[in-house]
Amino acid sequence: VKDKNGETVVLKNNVGGWCRYYLIKGGLTNKEIVEKVRERFGSKTTVASVAWYKSELSEKGIIVSGKKAAKAMSMDEFAAEDAGNED
Repeated sequence: VKDKNGETVVLKNNVGGWCRYYLIKGGLTNKEIVEKVRERFGSKTTVASVAWYKSELSEKGIIVSGKKAAKAMSMDEFAAEDAGNED
């Protein structure tokens, strides 16, 4: 996955990497992501942690945050949507 600067986002096999993976994949709530990550790593990951990762990915233009879950977007989709929001 590439960010808005064309840099590759590397997803590591750790709590942060899996939170980012589920956010980019979409379809899960923050709470569901916490449950999956806690099960995988036995960690104390919180909904606030997932929200932080979501914010980070959103700022990089990799996802668009939504109420249910994040929606993954290609850079072309991001650029087209961004161009359509110019007022």
